[in-house]
Amino acid sequence: MFFVGAYLSLIYLNLLDTPVPYLELFTSVIMLSGGLFVLLVINITSDSIDRIIKSQMAVMQKDSYDDLTQFPNRKFFYQHAVEYLNRALNNSLNGFALVVMDLDHFKGVNGVLGHHTGDALLKSVASRLKVLDIKDGFLARIGGDEFGLILPYSDAKQIDEVISQIHEAMETPFRVEGHTLNVSLSPGVATYPEHGINIDDLLMHADSAMYTAKQKQTPYSVYDPRSSAVTYHQLELQVMLQQALQTMPFELYYQPILDMKNESIFGLEALIRWPKEKGKFVSPELFIPLAEKTDAIRKISRWVLQQAITDLAEWQKLPLCPTVNINLSARDLDDHTLPDYINDLLATHGVSPSQLTLEITETTMMSNPERARPLVNRLRQIGISIAVDDFGTGFSSLSILSEFPISEIKIDRSFISDLENSPSHQTIVRSTVYLAHGLGCRVVAEGVETAEIVSLLEEFDCDKIQGYHLSRPLCKDDLSDWMNKFSQTSLVNLSEKLEQKKRRHFNNIPPLPYSEQIPLSTECLPVSPKKNH
Repeated sequence: MFFVGAYLSLIYLNLLDTPVPYLELFTSVIMLSGGLFVLLVINITSDSIDRIIKSQMAVMQKDSYDDLTQFPNRKFFYQHAVEYLNRALNNSLNGFALVVMDLDHFKGVNGVLGHHTGDALLKSVASRLKVLDIKDGFLARIGGDEFGLILPYSDAKQIDEVISQIHEAMETPFRVEGHTLNVSLSPGVATYPEHGINIDDLLMHADSAMYTAKQKQTPYSVYDPRSSAVTYHQLELQVMLQQALQTMPFELYYQPILDMKNESIFGLEALIRWPKEKGKFVSPELFIPLAEKTDAIRKISRWVLQQAITDLAEWQKLPLCPTVNINLSARDLDDHTLPDYINDLLATHGVSPSQLTLEITETTMMSNPERARPLVNRLRQIGISIAVDDFGTGFSSLSILSEFPISEIKIDRSFISDLENSPSHQTIVRSTVYLAHGLGCRVVAEGVETAEIVSLLEEFDCDKIQGYHLSRPLCKDDLSDWMNKFSQTSLVNLSEKLEQKKRRHFNNIPPLPYSEQIPLSTECLPVSPKKNH
């Protein structure tokens, strides 16, 4: 600016002289223009530097902060944790703690109310966490519904106070998008150096402790290798299950169900198996409950339905075509498209709906009857039979079951396995059969393992039996052999049994009085108006 001012002064002085020195005036104008050009370059350069700085700040903000909550993101959280680790290694910090917190039941909010409401809820949670006076704490959003906290101390009392403060902040219900939501957090804690000497281990152990807190429903959980081993196994199994859903490496095994009233009729219960290695399987008791926590169970149920109905279509060519029972889970009751899906499968493969029975556990059906009733009614309209599985283990009664169009009741194996030695179980089974028949339901006894139990069930007028006495669950190849043997022996066994029944029947009937004996004549008998012959 002094440069420009000096040349302006020179021009002014030149203009005072007479005559005007044009050469000096022209030179001054050129020098003035040069000064203005320099000024322009400085201004442009300054603006460019400002824009570059702002752009770099924006990139840094985007790279290090979460767009939704404006919290530091996982990358920034990790960098900050490394700084704490370096301070601890330099002995300027005695220890520190990593806390991983997860919102409970957040997937349900997204699934029922939509992701927009879920995002609004996350912003509200972040706003409450921001105003907390956590001494020297570093808060970040490190995942979808996960928040991380770094504390520059590892003292249990101080950590407990901070987490109590966080829980208090969540106690007041959230008002989001016109909905009132109760939100809780499950924190998991890992401390340096007790639970790890690098950030990756500390984060993994804090995450494991968080899942333990969720399972045990405790205010928070500190990493414990003993309890976390189970949690880690479940996480590993969950990853394996997600990978398995891509290829569906499952197999169907079938366990026969015999009709005791007509031994030429049999059914099969389809049981899913997950091969792990040669001759070994992942237990359904492990992966089915895990799948029921997510939508994975719906994919599995549909795969089982498709495979079982395809097999039924093949078996229709056999002399004795079986019926098939398939289990439904609690989540399947929320799938309103399921009846149409099954109906389309049956039509595609040319299978009659009467050949299919869907099993729903007593507890699942009775935990929310209003939810179960529409699906059950729709399936019955199609012509599919409905069976109540594990009957007797829940909290329902036969009077409640009368409200549903139930075709079968499967008495739980806990009542059948010791039927020979338990008079009370005999009374329960006998009464259940009697009342179920009064409701028009067939009765299946599960877990039948001895011939003595078969005799008792026959005495109780039970309709069907299932268990190791009849057969273990069989793969499709072994089942073909079983069905061939069954079809060859069933008619012989049936004839022998009918003959035995005839002998028992006629041996136990006293002779009729002579006046009421029916003559064995082929001629027409006179009809008496007083007696109905």
